[in-house]
Amino acid sequence: MTNIRTLDDLDVYENVLIQRFQQHPCLHNLVSLSQASFVGLLLQRRFLSLAFTPVYDMAIDGLTYPKGKQIARRILREEYPGERGTEPSHRENLVSDLLQIGLTHHQIMNAVPSDATLKTLQRTFAFFAGDPDTPHYQVKLMTLLRFWGEVLIAAEYQMLWPRLESMGLQESGEHPSLFYYPHLVHDAKHKALTRSSVNATTHSDQLASSLQSLLDKEDVIAYCAEIETEIVAIKSGFYDQFVRAA
Repeated sequence: MTNIRTLDDLDVYENVLIQRFQQHPCLHNLVSLSQASFVGLLLQRRFLSLAFTPVYDMAIDGLTYPKGKQIARRILREEYPGERGTEPSHRENLVSDLLQIGLTHHQIMNAVPSDATLKTLQRTFAFFAGDPDTPHYQVKLMTLLRFWGEVLIAAEYQMLWPRLESMGLQESGEHPSLFYYPHLVHDAKHKALTRSSVNATTHSDQLASSLQSLLDKEDVIAYCAEIETEIVAIKSGFYDQFVRAA
């Protein structure tokens, strides 16, 4: 990553990574997946969604960077709206979307993670190894939250959405998506790293406003790019298991 020295360089590289990820043979050719294979993909992808909150919790535990910790706490709390448990969590909304497109509770509750899915989860949690007191470690955690937990999730759901829409989910109206489409919208990267702020409308851009404060040296910027590259590799590894079905 020797050519990535500035925030502008990193911003361009991020966009390349996003496009590269969306060009994964599975995501790029979802239309060729059978209905059964696509349902299998969604059931396996649910296990990654279930890992979202423990990843955020572990990152919060490791963050010593106050600004980043505060933003992460706020985003995590949005996962459980309503103070008295009267509103469904985001993962409950995920199940609601799956039911809307024709899956059954039996299918959802009897699904088990594949070896490839478990490996993806294992590689994700391995990011937390390291010394929390070093600047690089803080950059790693903030990059994980933003790029793994927000930017690429929106990129994934952007690719999944046409197929989900064809199965009956809607942006709004009679059968609105409660999980996939809202996350497609509020997780996405809309602004360049150098233009993000805490008042941004998406989680990616809110986290970027905090991350950029840590990216104050060339070696740190290059390290962030390395972590993002590894995150794309891990995410892509999850979708490799569905290529043969395409």
